[in-house]
Amino acid sequence: MTSPQHVLIVAPAAVYEYHFETDLEIAERHLNAGDRVTMMVCHGNLLACDPNPLHDVGRCVRCVGRHRTGIARLSGHVQVEPFIQLTDKDRRELHDLKTDWSTLQEMNEFAVDNFDAGWAVQSSLAAQFMRPDFDVHDQHDQIRRTMLSAVAAFRSVQNLLSRVQVDRLYVFNGRMATMRAVMRAAESKGVPFFIHERGSSFEKFCLFENHPPHDLEFFQDEVRRAWDRASPDLREAIGASFFADRVVGIQTEWYSQSKRQEFGKMPETWKDGARNIVLYHSSSDDLDCLREMVAGKTVYDNQYEGIDKIIASASEHPDLNLFVRLHPRSASMPEVGGKRLLEMRRPNLTVIPADSAISTYAMMRKASRVVSFGSTTGMEATFWGVPSILGYRSYYDKLGCVHIPKSHDEMMNMIVRDKLAPADKLGALMYGHFMKTFGTPFRYHQPTGIVGGTFKDRPVRTPAALRTAARILELPIVRDASRRLHLRIADLMLRGS
Repeated sequence: MTSPQHVLIVAPAAVYEYHFETDLEIAERHLNAGDRVTMMVCHGNLLACDPNPLHDVGRCVRCVGRHRTGIARLSGHVQVEPFIQLTDKDRRELHDLKTDWSTLQEMNEFAVDNFDAGWAVQSSLAAQFMRPDFDVHDQHDQIRRTMLSAVAAFRSVQNLLSRVQVDRLYVFNGRMATMRAVMRAAESKGVPFFIHERGSSFEKFCLFENHPPHDLEFFQDEVRRAWDRASPDLREAIGASFFADRVVGIQTEWYSQSKRQEFGKMPETWKDGARNIVLYHSSSDDLDCLREMVAGKTVYDNQYEGIDKIIASASEHPDLNLFVRLHPRSASMPEVGGKRLLEMRRPNLTVIPADSAISTYAMMRKASRVVSFGSTTGMEATFWGVPSILGYRSYYDKLGCVHIPKSHDEMMNMIVRDKLAPADKLGALMYGHFMKTFGTPFRYHQPTGIVGGTFKDRPVRTPAALRTAARILELPIVRDASRRLHLRIADLMLRGS
């Protein structure tokens, strides 16, 4: 029989449906096991956070209301701690903290102790702006508020862990600026941590122990471990079902992109029997998650460099018919690289817009070669028997299911050679099996979809009085004034006078 543990659940984003319910699920499980539970919650004291980057006070009120409702529904006593716990020394540090940079690269390299704060801020803002190439001068205010909030979170969690003995810590995601700050604080204090995320379907959640989900080596080790534990009689069929489901738009863990496409629709420039090479672009906010796992380990610094070089080299091979399929999610991501590709005019080049009804899978099945830059299309091509070449890192690059060139010349050789056999699809089946099975079913949270559901048979709602207050604060005539006032108060609390 194990002795009771003290667990810390850092839950500053109660407004995130599903993920806050996962925090509550974890808390309830530990309470029922006899453990001591502390929850660290936000009272609206951050200058910016991922669910409320502009610091709209009404949204803060809704978030505070949800965490009050949820925690009150737990079956035992929970110690509630404020997310911001700063010393005078911390405030002096924040007062003098660098928050302006000449370039994104300079910002990305900024760190505070072991906290890669610049990268964390870049990761959050790339998702917020839906582009990784935002202007550091135009977005100075948002960068400043996000950076100060992230470092304040880092120091606050460190302070609590220095004051209170904690056996394990839980936090969502591990990539977003304030969440990554929590993870790094746990690492700095030697506290075991678990990152929670969605599981293989919305009925499950998953935990990653002492690693973020975006740790590519760790993730692929998890894939292998799951395969080894699975029944040899069932695992291949389960893995294959993952690929079949994606073709018809069935995804239970997130929104399907292929549902918006017309089944079987091909580009007008497609030539049956020709060397049709399809390059699959990835959404850059997804790729940005992998930054620390990629630096110095890929042929190309980014996907746009790879696509540009392939297009340039293809001019020496007029028999190639190139297609660049922009990722459907990038329809709302106005990246400079994507816009430039759409404006590019080259012989035998077709760039397919993100919102096009042309079928990703129809092209894949007929392609002579597929080239991808991290998305699952690379591995899916292998499953469907198409030679697939990977130009970047990915969640399957160590599973042996794609060809990985060591140079641009080798990339072009793989594209133009007469024969290139598809890679072994065992790794693809392993990945598919994992994506269909990973995670733990909820006991106390009853999700009704990707968002929505109940916790212990009732929705977690902001109390009526706070909902009314939030609606008033969200009125245009009130919103901007309340935001400015609350930001001044929050700034004073973080940085002192």
